[in-house]
Amino acid sequence: MFALITTLSTNLLRTYIIYRFMRLFFWTDIEEKKKERACYVLFFILTAGVHLIFCSPGMSVITNIVLIFLITVCYEGALKKKIFVTLLVYGTNMGCDLVSVHLLTDYSITGKVGECAAYITVLLVLICDVISEKILIKNKGEDKTPHGMILAVISALCLAELLIVEQELKNRILLVLFGCCVLAVVLLIFYLYDVLISAYKKLEEQSLMEKQMLIYSHQLDVLMQSEEKVKALRHDMKNHLQVLEQLEDHEKRRRYLNTLQEQMAGFENFVDTGNETLD
Repeated sequence: MFALITTLSTNLLRTYIIYRFMRLFFWTDIEEKKKERACYVLFFILTAGVHLIFCSPGMSVITNIVLIFLITVCYEGALKKKIFVTLLVYGTNMGCDLVSVHLLTDYSITGKVGECAAYITVLLVLICDVISEKILIKNKGEDKTPHGMILAVISALCLAELLIVEQELKNRILLVLFGCCVLAVVLLIFYLYDVLISAYKKLEEQSLMEKQMLIYSHQLDVLMQSEEKVKALRHDMKNHLQVLEQLEDHEKRRRYLNTLQEQMAGFENFVDTGNETLD
């Protein structure tokens, strides 16, 4: 019973962490969202089932690697990139697993792993994901959420709390319940963070739209002024044609045309970059 609760709760957070890792390296169309969700559900069910039924580390490793690669197939990208991401994600998970196991227990002697190690593993992987996301976004010059490292701090605090509780609390039932509560809080915090980021992006897009509307309004005013100038120019052209018809002397007509040309040479565009949208 305790193994079931621990496996399902930790595997749920691990599935979400893998989703966050994939979001760092891949992008998917809205039309493929159903296929993407199906792969994550399949990953959650099969990895948990293999771990609970067979209890074989070898089968769990193979199942995880195959299913993580299956998730990468949902996204656009080269085969080499998908293989690299698969190995990177599982390698991170395995590294964190080794750290948590050998920190909490003497696995070489007992051969047993407590429930707390599983909770600490997923928190370590989550910290690695947040740090990786921060580094990648910063390198791309797209860091618009400077408080993203708060998530890593929160995960680290939960990790420290689990380590303290694991040392003090010997009741297995309370330990499993506490671990589940910690994972639930972490998931809720990350979900709320994603909601806030989405709201921030919408506000940013709305602000950009308002600026564009102001620019278009100004452009419309300029066009209206240009239309008025064109109307005035048509009126002036009629007057100039009438004057030219009345001038019989060729030299006077030539001087009059030269004057008109000098006046027309003063009309230039305010901006001319070759890009109409930028102009």
